[in-house]
Amino acid sequence: MTAYSEEPSPSGAIMNREQLREMIDACRPGHNDVDDENLKPLADELCNDAELVSVFKRAQHADDLIGHAMRDVHVPVDAAERLLNKLETHRPAHRWRHRLAVSATAAIAIAASLLIAQTYFRRPEQVDFTSAVDTADAVEVWNNQLNAEAWQPGSTAPLTVLPHDQSVPLPVARWQWAAKNRIACYELWGGNAYKVRLFVMRPKAGVPLGSAPPESIYPSRHWSTGAWQSRGCVYVLAVSMKDEPAVDVYRKIERYARAKALPV
Repeated sequence: MTAYSEEPSPSGAIMNREQLREMIDACRPGHNDVDDENLKPLADELCNDAELVSVFKRAQHADDLIGHAMRDVHVPVDAAERLLNKLETHRPAHRWRHRLAVSATAAIAIAASLLIAQTYFRRPEQVDFTSAVDTADAVEVWNNQLNAEAWQPGSTAPLTVLPHDQSVPLPVARWQWAAKNRIACYELWGGNAYKVRLFVMRPKAGVPLGSAPPESIYPSRHWSTGAWQSRGCVYVLAVSMKDEPAVDVYRKIERYARAKALPV
């Protein structure tokens, strides 16, 4: 990761990483906000820093996902009124009606936002890896987050921090971040027929998992998945064939990995 020190940018401004991140967050997906004169330092840095371009693309992709989710959330037209009626049983005074309506509407918006955040950004600590269903759901979310333009060469993968489990007999072909940079997605095979991906993360607390891919395959709509832990990391293997779970390929990798697995 590039350390953006306080050095003059080509525009003459002093930019550090936090300031650049704030500028990236100010750019709306699908708009040319980066051309704004106030964001010229960001535009200059994007011309000279490939890693920053990758960060920018990931942020745009995430904002686009949230935007679509917000527009797709269905809130019943009478939801605020129903909440208001329930609340008014405890606050009979008529002067509270407007305040309660505003509060009810705000509560709906907050609930919708929390639902969207949980759906589109499943952090490792939000996933019960001992649950087959929860792990499979998380894999679907993480794969849907991936940006086709954000892939980076396997040679640049953060293997020191999030090492590839060498018991899996495929090298990292390319990689990108997922779940707001908390999880590394290593694509080990990305052919037209099969996709093999390994999601790697460091949990904040211990997870009671085995030291190799489980024999029982976790159910998923598009992927055959399994989770295990090794050397302080949690690994989730995801295999698909033409966007459908690939049981046979998963089995071959799982059997090899179990034979090579190190103790936790």
